[in-house]
Amino acid sequence: MKCVCERSLSSAVCRCRGFRPQRSILSGGLASVLALAPLTMALPALADEEIFIANASFETPDLAPGRFTSNLVPGWVGTHTDFISNFGVFHPEPENFTQPVPQGRNVVFIERGGIHQTLTNRLQAGIVYTLSVQAGNSVFDRSSPFSVQLRAGGALLAEEVRPAVPRGIFDGVSVVFSAPADHPALGLPLEIWLLEQDLRKSNEVYFDNVRLTAVSTVRLQIECLNGTHVVLSWPATAADFRLQSSPVLGEGADWVPVESEVAIVNGRCVTTNELNSTKLYYRLQKP
Repeated sequence: MKCVCERSLSSAVCRCRGFRPQRSILSGGLASVLALAPLTMALPALADEEIFIANASFETPDLAPGRFTSNLVPGWVGTHTDFISNFGVFHPEPENFTQPVPQGRNVVFIERGGIHQTLTNRLQAGIVYTLSVQAGNSVFDRSSPFSVQLRAGGALLAEEVRPAVPRGIFDGVSVVFSAPADHPALGLPLEIWLLEQDLRKSNEVYFDNVRLTAVSTVRLQIECLNGTHVVLSWPATAADFRLQSSPVLGEGADWVPVESEVAIVNGRCVTTNELNSTKLYYRLQKP
């Protein structure tokens, strides 16, 4: 028997040939199939997925250079509105920073408190979330320590606290979180919080280009059996994932659902697909 398996970040293919099967795939049931499988590969299920954030680079509203809003950031909610200009959208002029703003033309400024946004996506187990943002300090303002937080339903998941950014520049900040299967905030909406740590009105911190990505830690296991079939399985905790196949990768990929029946065996979703002369790539896709 000759089995060839190829892999990429989001899919895998196994092709076996040159072997006369000695027994039927159905004779021992799925449990026996897994025990007899001679080749196993564990593969990641998904590549990074960008989660939608409203007004993520603060390009709304459209402002003339040097203009700003007072306590208004469309798509975001401010924590402090007791004084004017505690936070807002700002279109800086070239002399405000020693480098171009990271994304677009506008940034957000925070003089007191912070801003936050509740997303439509909800916290899921088996997902690694990475929140990234560019934090800045203008040439003319005194900056302050700040924090970037990822929350779910108000519960703090992860936080990065930083001192003031050097004058005139932006610096990248990242927060990473992966929820275990028993996390109490599972199913609650994700929240992004950008906070200034010093409440003195004369200090400011700037933010731009907020991004949140999610990558699945669910792994697709592929087993080549007897040169006639391929057995694919993944954790039953990810039973809502759908198995798909395509004859090619890249721009010409045509991902279609694998229609074979899926059974739960020993805590895993298991399905069997017949091998033929056509090479197939498999992937898991979350609806």
